[in-house]
Amino acid sequence: MTLLYAIAWILGTILTLSTLHIVLQSELSRAGKAIISLVVLASVVGLVLPEKNPLLVFAGLALLHLGVRPLKLKEPPVALSLLAVVASIVAVFALNTCLSDDGPGYSGDIVKDVRANVSRRWKKIVAECDGVIGEYKRNVKPGAEPKAPTKGERRRLDRVRELLLPVDCRDLLAAIDDLDRQIARTNEEIVKAEGERLGHPDESEKYDERIIAVRGKKAKLEEERAARSAKVLEKLQSIGLSIPGSTAERCLFPVNVETLIDNAVVAKDIALVVENLGRFYDPNDLETAKRYFGMYLVMIDVQIEGFRLYLEKSENGEWRNGINAILRDAEAAVQSDMANASQTRFSPEDREKFRRNAETKKKTIEAAMAYLDLLKKHEDVIRGKLHEAEEVREVAWSNWKTVTLASDLKGIVRTSQESFQALLSLELPPLALFDDSTLQAEFDNITRELRKE
Repeated sequence: MTLLYAIAWILGTILTLSTLHIVLQSELSRAGKAIISLVVLASVVGLVLPEKNPLLVFAGLALLHLGVRPLKLKEPPVALSLLAVVASIVAVFALNTCLSDDGPGYSGDIVKDVRANVSRRWKKIVAECDGVIGEYKRNVKPGAEPKAPTKGERRRLDRVRELLLPVDCRDLLAAIDDLDRQIARTNEEIVKAEGERLGHPDESEKYDERIIAVRGKKAKLEEERAARSAKVLEKLQSIGLSIPGSTAERCLFPVNVETLIDNAVVAKDIALVVENLGRFYDPNDLETAKRYFGMYLVMIDVQIEGFRLYLEKSENGEWRNGINAILRDAEAAVQSDMANASQTRFSPEDREKFRRNAETKKKTIEAAMAYLDLLKKHEDVIRGKLHEAEEVREVAWSNWKTVTLASDLKGIVRTSQESFQALLSLELPPLALFDDSTLQAEFDNITRELRKE
């Protein structure tokens, strides 16, 4: 039995590390990874400390592992994983209540005792998870209120909308923006209801009805948004653009650009729009020229933003600092391994292991040093690209300004000429003569009568 317990502890440790590995390698943001990791670690501590039976602990760790496996998906359902983890903890604690040495025993009141024990532990779990769910709603992107666009992104969206869509589309775009906010609020309501349902299991039916109602409302909002988005896509197609709906979405509506990958996706979408505009670009048509050069400027600005973000992360940023931290830790570990390798208190086999570990860490140090050099070369390449893009931007800005001034002048001239011609077309009809002979005779008669008197 002791051997079985030892195996259970070893497998439990492996399961814990594997569970954390899934969380850290998932597609979540940093905040999401931190939240899930803390929940897992707190759960492991909660399982290990009070338990006496390693087999039961192993069963609980296995359930936790299954709970976070959905995070391996490309777009992980974080809320589902949180609920799975919570359900796993509840199942293990319920099992422990029945099997632990200090449990209620198998008397006639076992059901009542088990229910009381599970209820106490359930309330404790809910209290711990309420904060986690609240933090999840504030930080994780899927199902939460989207972050407000930055000033730079807001300017880019305004420029793209002004260049690609007519003025009469502004109300349509504003309606879509409002629908996005309403959909985000329904997502928050769903997450809130799911959290409250956890805290009130005896009222689960009431919360289920609320969740179903909110999901129905959300479906209608999404349907309405899809219809309005289709109208926007039709407007884009009317000016000759042939782009996917997803590209139009990322060009015209907020995208939380937090990583270089996000920046690259947006840059690629805008480049596709520029490529489409270039196919029917006519230098003699000021409107198409203005649209083409304006979008070209937007594309360059997005690329410049990506180059600067890369240099920010690389030059004394998180990448270089991270590698330097690895170097410091590895060098300290090599010294510790070499010191242990010379200690006679260790067996020859263990001293050999320390020496081999030290050699492996030295290889890690060599690789880190080599990558620092490579990172420096990449920085030089990106600086060159940034300088080149800034020069191209100056030329593109000059082209766009030239076309814009000519287009504005043409618009003023056309408007003034149309007004002038309209005024000239207002010819006055000939003025008719006024025959006053009858009136004069009448006045003469009045005068004669007055004189007689």
